[in-house]
Amino acid sequence: MTVDPRIANAAESLLALIAENLHDAVLITEGEAGPSGSRLILYVNRASTAMTGFSEQEALARAPDLTIGPLTDRATLAQIQAARAARVPIRVELLKYRKDGSTFWAELDVLPVLNDGGRCTHFIGGLRDTTERRLANEALARAARAAEMTNLVSGLAHELNNPLAALLTNLEWMARRIPTEDARVFGEAQEAATRIASIVRQLRSLVDPEPREERSPSPPKTEAPARARVLIVDDDELVLRSIGRVVAKHHDVTMVQSAALALVAMSEQATPFDAVLCDLTMPGIDDLAFYERVRSLGSKLESRIIFMTGGPTGALGQSAPLAELPNQCIEKPLDTPSLLAAIEAVQRDARA
Repeated sequence: MTVDPRIANAAESLLALIAENLHDAVLITEGEAGPSGSRLILYVNRASTAMTGFSEQEALARAPDLTIGPLTDRATLAQIQAARAARVPIRVELLKYRKDGSTFWAELDVLPVLNDGGRCTHFIGGLRDTTERRLANEALARAARAAEMTNLVSGLAHELNNPLAALLTNLEWMARRIPTEDARVFGEAQEAATRIASIVRQLRSLVDPEPREERSPSPPKTEAPARARVLIVDDDELVLRSIGRVVAKHHDVTMVQSAALALVAMSEQATPFDAVLCDLTMPGIDDLAFYERVRSLGSKLESRIIFMTGGPTGALGQSAPLAELPNQCIEKPLDTPSLLAAIEAVQRDARA
């Protein structure tokens, strides 16, 4: 079919106009390699000049490798050469070099142009700067890895602190009951466990650089505090028993292993508990939901909650609303004086 020359010229002019106004770089090379072994550039648009820094005069009759540098991936270049040899389209992303030596990431489409006889007359290359997109994706990937590491370290700290809490609490309880001749060995065991707790605390600080500021209890009065009715809630039975054993020497203790059982215990008591020691992270209900459920029971029971945590205590470790609560939040592993002081502070606040 014969095409009217005027139509052909108009279409050619239109295509040239479109190419010149594209934001993506466009270059056209020879379809077959010349004597030099390269397919020379026959056309570049304005976007190509802006993207690479090479003017039209500098780019024409040059090989397309003028934007290739030492860090451009050779395996990707080999894929492009294989696609050209097979006369098939290809899309790759690779590092390109500008005239001034600076680099940018680009998505490159290479399309063969075949005539009616199947001969490749030209290759059209489309180049899109993907530097910002790639940097954004890399930032997202780093953030995802950091989040995974944060969750890993937080979970590890929590899982280590729970048995450490039981170990140190039990060691402290037993220290008063062992024979004098064994005290030195026992003291070394306590020191070793304390050093492990310090390492875990440092590990936790990596993901929780701004821990929640602990609300310190007021200095205790000189007279011995009255025995309180204390509810202890922790899903780790080992931690629950060890804390209960220490607190029971000074107060009347009820122990439960879930938030649901704690809510039942609180609702069934005619006289409210004086203090509620509650693990911050428990299955089945989140920290804030538990707090709100306790508040719904009345008697200002929510003000008597003392949170315990083996994980982060800052923004990474709890919801923002919970971080604003005035309740004490003490870290595991617990030491007996701080634990008893927290209970006594809640007693005083309840009487005030």
